[in-house]
Formats: sequence, structure tokens, C-alpha cells
Amino acid sequence: MILNETNANSVKYGFEGNNGKIIISLRLMNDNQVLLTLADSDKGPGKEFDIDKASPLGMERIKALCKPVGGKLRIKNNGGAAISIVINLETAADEAAAHDLFT
Repeated sequence: MILNETNANSVKYGFEGNNGKIIISLRLMNDNQVLLTLADSDKGPGKEFDIDKASPLGMERIKALCKPVGGKLRIKNNGGAAISIVINLETAADEAAAHDLFT
């Protein structure tokens, strides 16, 4: 769901015309954390962008989806938007088990 929302934001707010790129990566950081990154080639968030004050519905959804998995969200402008989420695997597994997602 996090990927769906971040992709939707890239397409909705960033791309002018048809020539955008979205790069998604998932990397194991250590035994208990993964780094999910979504970067695009859009115009990126403005310099005034503050994730704690961002209120568009899509951004609120992304922040809400990060909480149950112990996610730490960071957004920056690298010639496009770069959204990074560090996910705590233990917390994510507990959340999945609580909702019977593996059965």
C-alpha cells in the first residue's frame, strides 16, 4: 500500500508530460531493518517542504501506513522526489501476525 500511494503521488504531482521514471528499491540494512526507497525524476518537493507539516491526503496516508510497521519516513529532493522508509522487520511481522496476513 505504501508503494501504491508513493507511486500515485509521483504520477499525480510530479510528471510533466510522459517522460518520467520511477525507481523502487528494497535493501536489507541489518538483521532487523529494510530500507524501501522510491525515487522519481519529477520536479521534486520544494525547498520549503516539511514532512511534519505536509497535509495532502496522499502524504497523510503514507505517514499513517508507516506507523504500524515502525517505519521512519524521509523525503528529499534529488532532482526529483526521493522517499525513503526504514522498516522495522520485527514490528512489521508482529503487525502482520496480528492481522493474520500470513495465513
